[in-house]
Amino acid sequence: LDNYQKEYTQLAIHSSERLTRLLTDILDLSRIEEGKVKIITEPFFIDDVLKQVVELFDPISKKTGISMQVDAAHEVYNYVLGDEIRLHQILTNLIGNSFKFTKSGSITIKTEVTAETEFGNVGIKFSVADTGEGIPESVIEEDLFDPFIQASNGFTRNQQGAGLGLAICKKLVVLMGGEISLSSRQNAGTVVSFTVPFTPAEQ
Repeated sequence: LDNYQKEYTQLAIHSSERLTRLLTDILDLSRIEEGKVKIITEPFFIDDVLKQVVELFDPISKKTGISMQVDAAHEVYNYVLGDEIRLHQILTNLIGNSFKFTKSGSITIKTEVTAETEFGNVGIKFSVADTGEGIPESVIEEDLFDPFIQASNGFTRNQQGAGLGLAICKKLVVLMGGEISLSSRQNAGTVVSFTVPFTPAEQ
């Protein structure tokens, strides 16, 4: 292909990829709302999930120059019972959002043990913090975790997406028995945190 053809071919490919992501998000949201998503309880290493998501975004990190850092708690609870796939999905959505709205600086994924809960579970808090453009205080008042909600006033309209990522994350976190929150300041970055109860597993 000549350069002209390559340009239009790449535009077609990127448009198809965005459409595929949108359809996937809509299907995921529909399945969750209809109660067709089941949370699986299996043993896995939290460190393995963190390593996988970092490797997934490593090419983007190198291309953009935005560094990725992991600050993982290594107290006791690394091998746990829970849904590894859904945890991976939540972190992937949140990190993808951070890259979307961060032009320089870094993205930090942090884990910490919050407290032991009833039934022998332990609460583990995950945070994804970026040095991006942040969200205006007036927009924070909107429920950004509702489907199809995006920050307005030109904040996200220069970015691709339909405002489903955070909604899916919230619904998955709730299904896993946890809670999620967001804090941000314009031009000062954003932090999305969620806490999920896991059962410590024996190796």
